[in-house]
Amino acid sequence: ALRVPPLSVLDGTYPGCGGGSDGGAPTASLSGTAAIGAPVANGTVTVRCAGGAAVTTTTTAGGQWVAALSGQTFPCLVSVSGGNLPAGRTLFSMALDTSDLNVTPLTTLVLASAFGDDPANLQALPSVEAARDALEQGVARITEFLETSGFGAVPGNPLTDTFEPVAGDPYDDLLEQIARSLEDAGITLPADGMPLAWG
Repeated sequence: ALRVPPLSVLDGTYPGCGGGSDGGAPTASLSGTAAIGAPVANGTVTVRCAGGAAVTTTTTAGGQWVAALSGQTFPCLVSVSGGNLPAGRTLFSMALDTSDLNVTPLTTLVLASAFGDDPANLQALPSVEAARDALEQGVARITEFLETSGFGAVPGNPLTDTFEPVAGDPYDDLLEQIARSLEDAGITLPADGMPLAWG
């Protein structure tokens, strides 16, 4: 049976928090796709950056979202809740720049691995450089875990590689496979979006 390793196995060295001079100041918009296999429709997207006011927007029926930015400083923690997500479920991701950003159960696991904590608990965000290093390690650990657990290769970078939340898209098919495995094991993701076990 598959089992998600404990957070102590997934996490690495937690990078020092606090904004730094290497942060960037977005001036236009941040956009991406939210999905759990099916697109997250009519979900509430909250963008909280290292500097500047938080911004909210709503996903479309296809899971796409766009948040207008003005003076915020990267990195930005992005969360999605509500809509057709199960009650209490929140998905997380993190933007280092204005590249398209995915918000999925997979990106939520990457953040948990990268920062050694439930992403909902991230308060003071790290510098862009510290966040980049942590996310790279998180992607590597989650990719290795999924591949060695029989899920096959993770298609590209789960945070930023664009995908379509439809059957036949490799990224979306992986999300569906993960969801089926959790359902078969009788496991649901709690409000913080993190699986406790995979049995």
